[in-house]
Amino acid sequence: MCDGYPAPTKKVDGMSKGTWLWGLASRSEDIRRNQKTFGATAITACDAALADPLLLPQYWLRHAHLLQAKATHQVDAGDADGALKSLAASDALAPAGDVFFERSVILGNRALRAMAYFKQGKKDAALAELDAVDKERPYAGILRDLTLEIRLANEDDHERQRRLIRENARLAPGDLNRLFWLAMFYSDFRTAADIGQEVSFDLPRGRGDWQIVGFADRKYDAIEKRAAVAGARAYALAATGADEASRAAIAEAEADLVEVMAPLPPLAAGEKYKKSQIADHDSRMHAGQSAQAKLDRWKAMIALRGRIGTLTMTTLRPAVDLRQMESAIALPDLLAHVRIDTPADAQTRDAVVKMVGAQIDASMAKENKLTVAELVDLLPRPETQPMVPAFQGTGDGYFLSDMNGFYTKREPGSDYLNIRYGGYVANRATIEELVLLAAAQQTRKAGKDAFLIDSRLFVERTLTTYGMYGINYGTSNNGYEARVRILPVTERALPSGFEHSRWRLIRVADVEASLGGIYRRETAKH
Repeated sequence: MCDGYPAPTKKVDGMSKGTWLWGLASRSEDIRRNQKTFGATAITACDAALADPLLLPQYWLRHAHLLQAKATHQVDAGDADGALKSLAASDALAPAGDVFFERSVILGNRALRAMAYFKQGKKDAALAELDAVDKERPYAGILRDLTLEIRLANEDDHERQRRLIRENARLAPGDLNRLFWLAMFYSDFRTAADIGQEVSFDLPRGRGDWQIVGFADRKYDAIEKRAAVAGARAYALAATGADEASRAAIAEAEADLVEVMAPLPPLAAGEKYKKSQIADHDSRMHAGQSAQAKLDRWKAMIALRGRIGTLTMTTLRPAVDLRQMESAIALPDLLAHVRIDTPADAQTRDAVVKMVGAQIDASMAKENKLTVAELVDLLPRPETQPMVPAFQGTGDGYFLSDMNGFYTKREPGSDYLNIRYGGYVANRATIEELVLLAAAQQTRKAGKDAFLIDSRLFVERTLTTYGMYGINYGTSNNGYEARVRILPVTERALPSGFEHSRWRLIRVADVEASLGGIYRRETAKH
């Protein structure tokens, strides 16, 4: 109830190590964190845990983590002063020069200290703490997500918010989608037109080994998301006067949907479709129809904008359905160009613009709110030297183990590489750094000096064991895995069509300088 880990015993601290097989074996508890209680109730639980006689002196790391957890709950309860005291006590527990503590718990303490400073109105001090976290581990995606979300939750300036998201998008390409829709909501159509071509829904590709929960459905969800971005970007292009490019974007999106909803291939005599083929086709048709509806609504908004100068406030009203997101996004732009015949029309328009703007601001504020549960998920997990793996390649995934280390797969007929890094006990921040170090190495191996991250995916691996007659013997922690889909490039000569992506480049030399001295290199085994 305090920090989400089991109670310590005489043999293990319950966090950096836990017991398995009725106490005969031990392994990191990291992935088993189960935090459900927050706020005042959890503070009481932390006090009890800190007073537990089984919290032995050698369990100083668990002690420090309990104090960090208490500070988290104190921040949530509004006790910034108490949180700062708990964090100071947590910092003081580590032996001098323990770099693993400094790169995990201490950085988490810094992030929490920033939260407390924000509550005290000390914005400069808070930002200094977050800057220190970013500087210490610039390639740990989860930590960059942590500092971003704290910044956004305490930043009211929309332009500053967008700059923050843009900075993070180099490591987290999913933020490009977020950035695109922010630009659309605030009618920054030039930015939306540029960013829209960067948004990708291609996830890193695996080899069919691990069954990822919900992964199969993501490709159908991506069909609708692609159409929504394409339609909105087409509107943005039209709003900036790029009519031909707007029509081309619509045509490309419609061609994509034709392919998505293509009928099943004809069968030879006596053959039958597999159930999986039928299910896939039905799911594609459903997603394609929803995507087409989104695209049609954007086409209607583009057409409406084309004749907006002939419409008044009265004639515009029936053409706009604010229950549809497309209409709500386009409305401020349409109102800026509608024909105004009387002072009353101007007053009505200004009132509607103000109302829509307030609704958008409220929606963005809600989106940027950071709950304590979300905060806890983003905090770096405690780290010890045995938890940090050597940098190495894996086996082939069939005859040799691919559980620890990296694996690289080039996409056929493409320069894109899919790289994954897995580990049994390393925490998420470490695995995310290691996959980027592997990406840098493979980019250099390809004769390139930089790469773009097209997409990334993080997986919590669990293993369920079955016996005879289908008996389930339980599910156990099987570590973490980070995957990235990258495009190796030469910085001075980017591939055709990628000049607009220059700001997203990650230089090999920068990654190696930051991470190469931390993780011991070993010869790749693949």
